[in-house]
Amino acid sequence: GESDFDELFGHRFDEVRSRAAVPGTIDALDRMQDELRELAIGLVVPRVACHSDLRPKHVVARVTGGAAERGHVVGLVDWSCLDRRGLPLYDLVHLITSERAQLPGSSSRRAWQEVQDPGVLARHERSALEAYERALDLPPEWRTVITRAYPVLFGAMAEAHWDYSRPRWLRRLFGIGAE
Repeated sequence: GESDFDELFGHRFDEVRSRAAVPGTIDALDRMQDELRELAIGLVVPRVACHSDLRPKHVVARVTGGAAERGHVVGLVDWSCLDRRGLPLYDLVHLITSERAQLPGSSSRRAWQEVQDPGVLARHERSALEAYERALDLPPEWRTVITRAYPVLFGAMAEAHWDYSRPRWLRRLFGIGAE
């Protein structure tokens, strides 16, 4: 419902909007919030423990065999951004987006665009997202909500947990309001 949307997303939008500093970005955030409200209201999703800053450097893996083999995840570190009643799927979307943004020739904006298009994602990325969604019985529309809201969710997490603020950050990194 409306109050659930406001509880889950409202304060996050308020936080990043207060730091946006550019009228075009603020307008774009208003439009994004309205669009996501329409998509999210009526969806039933659980609240989960969420590693709100899950990035490749926070994943501990053990490689068995050689460097050519994939590792097996044995742990996650740096739980300082733990959200005990977090948004399902956000941590995995953040991991994938962060990893893609580090690729040569990529950027945060490009990675965000890519994570919104399942056809662009690698098989292992799609497989991980689908397994997460199945495990929590998430409605398919939820991925759209989380991937579109990603810059706001990331920005709000950063403002709440890091020692410095980032005015104009959403515009510079993700192009929000730069059209």
